[in-house]
Amino acid sequence: MAFWLIAAGGLLLLLRFAFAADGITGCPDRCGDVDIPYPFGIGPNCSRGDGFDIACNTINSTGVLVPTLAAARRHAIQVQKLTVFPRPEAKVMLPVAYMCYNSGGNVTKQFDGDVELNNEVVYRISDERNIDSRSAKDGKCAGVGCCHVDIPSELTDNVVTFEQWPRGEQVDFSPCDYAFLVDKEEYRFRRSDLKMELNRRMPVWLDWAIRDRHGNASSVASCPALEVEKKKPAGYACVSANSECVNYTNGPGYYCNCGNDYEGNPYDKDGCQGKNVSSCI
Repeated sequence: MAFWLIAAGGLLLLLRFAFAADGITGCPDRCGDVDIPYPFGIGPNCSRGDGFDIACNTINSTGVLVPTLAAARRHAIQVQKLTVFPRPEAKVMLPVAYMCYNSGGNVTKQFDGDVELNNEVVYRISDERNIDSRSAKDGKCAGVGCCHVDIPSELTDNVVTFEQWPRGEQVDFSPCDYAFLVDKEEYRFRRSDLKMELNRRMPVWLDWAIRDRHGNASSVASCPALEVEKKKPAGYACVSANSECVNYTNGPGYYCNCGNDYEGNPYDKDGCQGKNVSSCI
């Protein structure tokens, strides 16, 4: 279940393998400490398409390589993890939205959280893995200082609209309202969050799926009939002989899994391999 987080002067609302690409050699399969499995890829012709392109660059003075979603606009979206099996997910860091006031009740700074992460319609914000929360008591989010709400399925992007309200002396302990999506397993409210840094980012899980039919982005993809699937038609993503197709439930499209007793990358021709099973006699 997904959540939002917003902190509003006493109210904080808290809105989760490395293979070479199929038929592609010489493509990087790692950036920093993050594996980049196909259909994702770094560099020209290394991914399935624009939505799966990953940029690998240093984004600060540390010199450490960091993967980001290449199709994102306005803000770099750092990737922490990419998975292809058993479920298609990407864990990214998204910025916190905020609106800050002075003692006169005037807005001094604001950011609506819009990051345009989904220009190529690959991703959906996971409604199972993220949350939106509340409470000014450390470790809880139950209505005082912080609140949370579930987010709906098929959410592609998010933008926050804050309502202005008189602040008065509350500016001293809570100068800003905040809102953010966050992995529900990785966030616990702290009263100090009522004065969090404005450049803070939160971990968020994205679902992803194959949404183009045979490379045609204007045609919505779905699992083909079984007899067609066995022939592995051109553009079909589940290329491993031991893979199977699963229709996506958080929006249109499909994803690929390895069949029973197999594991690996179903998007790679030789990716689904037999599980290593040990037995005692």
